[in-house]
Amino acid sequence: MIRTKKGVNAIFVIAVAFIFISFWSGIVKADASDTSWSYNFNYLDGYKTDFRTKDNYSSSYMNCQSASGTYIGKVFGGHPESEAYDCSMNCSYYFEEGYKRFMYNDVKESGFEVAAIFGSGSGTASGLWSPDSVYQSGVRPASDHL
Repeated sequence: MIRTKKGVNAIFVIAVAFIFISFWSGIVKADASDTSWSYNFNYLDGYKTDFRTKDNYSSSYMNCQSASGTYIGKVFGGHPESEAYDCSMNCSYYFEEGYKRFMYNDVKESGFEVAAIFGSGSGTASGLWSPDSVYQSGVRPASDHL
């Protein structure tokens, strides 16, 4: 069998592409799927979503779909079955019905494995959130904090 230069080059390109895709898919892992949440606020205690695995260094995401009042949200981190620690990088975010936001945090940088969002405010609110994020148009940037 005679191998041509084009055939060898094609095999090389396919092999390199396969290696790159395999490597890249491990790096960009993100828990960006949305999970429902519902808050019934108490000014004294606030409310925290359940912990979820934080896979990367991206901002977290919260979508307030329904609210009878307003609230302030911050990202917390921890280890599974542990206390929650403020990982908000001194950034608090104002929410009202219809607000979608990316939220700065240093959960992974602080050595934690899981994230949650703590909210305090008045009334009730509900929506979706994820510990990691991917770009979406129409979402307020993390730089838009209090």
